[in-house]
Amino acid sequence: MDNNVDIIIVNYNTCSFLKKCIKSIEEHTRYPYRLIIIDNNSKDGSKEYLDRLKQKGVTVIYNNENLGTSKAWNQGIKIGKGKYILFLNPDILVTPYWLTKMVACAESDKKIAVVGTKQVDQNGNIIYAGVIEKDGQYIFRGRGEKDEPTKYNQICDCATVSGACYLIKREYLSKIGYFDERFFMYAEETDYSYRARLLGYRVVYCPVTIIHYREGTPINPEKRYQMRQKSDKIFNEKWAGSRELRKLLISPEVLKKSQLIKGKKASVYLFYNGQKHLIPNKDIFNRLNLRWEDVKILPQSEVDKIPTGITIYI
Repeated sequence: MDNNVDIIIVNYNTCSFLKKCIKSIEEHTRYPYRLIIIDNNSKDGSKEYLDRLKQKGVTVIYNNENLGTSKAWNQGIKIGKGKYILFLNPDILVTPYWLTKMVACAESDKKIAVVGTKQVDQNGNIIYAGVIEKDGQYIFRGRGEKDEPTKYNQICDCATVSGACYLIKREYLSKIGYFDERFFMYAEETDYSYRARLLGYRVVYCPVTIIHYREGTPINPEKRYQMRQKSDKIFNEKWAGSRELRKLLISPEVLKKSQLIKGKKASVYLFYNGQKHLIPNKDIFNRLNLRWEDVKILPQSEVDKIPTGITIYI
């Protein structure tokens, strides 16, 4: 593993966008990076362009069929060796010092496993700036608002962030795992974010602006809708239980029965039904009306032995 960032781009008939994307990377990236492009059997003349990039030292993998996003991302992960891995859509234009800022954000806390950005369309409107969860509902921050430098200009913990520009740490792959390849397209990054949070890691929004054309792969709208529906079905079947558990854990009845515990480390957990469930920050601790004097201090070795449950968000 080296200190470079592996930038992984999946291309499927998006050559015209890909050229602009790579040009913006070359113009605006100061942090050392390695470019890896996975081509999913494009038929739009991409190969000629990608062959030229390959001659310049870019790593290019040609697939014989369209493997979808998750499988292609996992291919890129296995090829690379960078400390950080950044997944980027081909219909993206990056902005000055984007990668330097994202890495700085990731390095600001060892518990951060995922970093995302603010997406803005070509008309200057915010697509969204991270997704938060409230009362079991997703809130796409800033959606449709006119972008300004002062809007969403602070780091924020999120339920998930957009996979169009999605940074992870290689060191946590052994714990969080690779992308679930049942997701052909859509929801793969949200699933990864959920798995990271389940293990007590942070998923954060970093105030870095990228321009997202959202046109990318030329897929029939009906087919795109069907793909999204399929991914949503897989995601909901996989995660419905954890949502219900989270609601149960923050209920007054369960909070009364549970024990608050912590070891030598700063993390505080709600111990319930044989598992430790992470309370990720003081704000949530206070909003649950918990008391610090009720926290039982245990040897860190005992805390580590307790099976990990979910991260509590409200």
